[in-house]
Amino acid sequence: MEKIITKDDSDVRLDRWLNKNELVNSVVEAQKFIRSGKIRVNGGKVKINARVYADDAVSYPDVTVNKVKDGKKEDYKASPQDEDMLIKSILYKDDNVIVIDKPAGLAVQGGSGSFKNLDSMLDVFRFGSEIRPKLVHRLDKHTSGVFIIARNNQTAKKMLACFKDKQVKKTYLAWAVGIPSKKEGLIRASLLKKIGDNEKVIVSPRGKDALTKYKVIKEYQNEASLIELYPETGRMHQLRVHLSYIGHPIVGDGKYGSKKAYLKGFSDKMHLHAQSVTFPDPDNAEKSITVRAEAPLWFSR
Repeated sequence: MEKIITKDDSDVRLDRWLNKNELVNSVVEAQKFIRSGKIRVNGGKVKINARVYADDAVSYPDVTVNKVKDGKKEDYKASPQDEDMLIKSILYKDDNVIVIDKPAGLAVQGGSGSFKNLDSMLDVFRFGSEIRPKLVHRLDKHTSGVFIIARNNQTAKKMLACFKDKQVKKTYLAWAVGIPSKKEGLIRASLLKKIGDNEKVIVSPRGKDALTKYKVIKEYQNEASLIELYPETGRMHQLRVHLSYIGHPIVGDGKYGSKKAYLKGFSDKMHLHAQSVTFPDPDNAEKSITVRAEAPLWFSR
């Protein structure tokens, strides 16, 4: 997509111009696109504080932009393409839960410039029910894989309790930069959300205790390693921060690995995938349900 800057819009910041003209959902989203090179001026990359002038050609990605009505953002409604995608993503379904294979790039909830998100499209999973499905946990926008949705209020309460009591067990796959000297082990580093830093999490003794077990299962040309991760706690960005903390950030995770996270021959997407989940059957606590999701094709090496 491309637009030409008019004389009336000359000498303004690019991120603000994009937001003003509803080509992005927020200034924050515009800045992310600029950093990643998805927005260009006259065919070239620009800095985050770039200004545009009359007759400049601005190219930008075709994104779904929320509309504003009476000063408020309207709720996003799933398109036929969204519905088809979500229905095809179902891995498991019963009267209580639906487990999907969430695609990388789909936010679970709105915020930080995200408008189109899973929460806004949960009506797709009603299947004739009068009750709207409920979210019971989170998964990072750029993480793919298994995700649990409760189909009724009673199940939502049970599942929230299961997460709180650590009765839900997850296994993740990640491609990490480099190869850890220890092929398996336990990462224990307390995590603290850094206030006012775009939801960035840091390792800090003032943070909450966080534990991650890991095991290297494959190596790639001495440049990267495929690691299975078993989080014993569920802190925000835990796996991403923990791998960065031991010197092996997740491939494609520029937030915690900077330029080091991008490797030749790998997609620029974040290589973190929720591979499996096991949880108590809401109808029978003595039984458990296990669901697996294959990693996306671009993930393989």
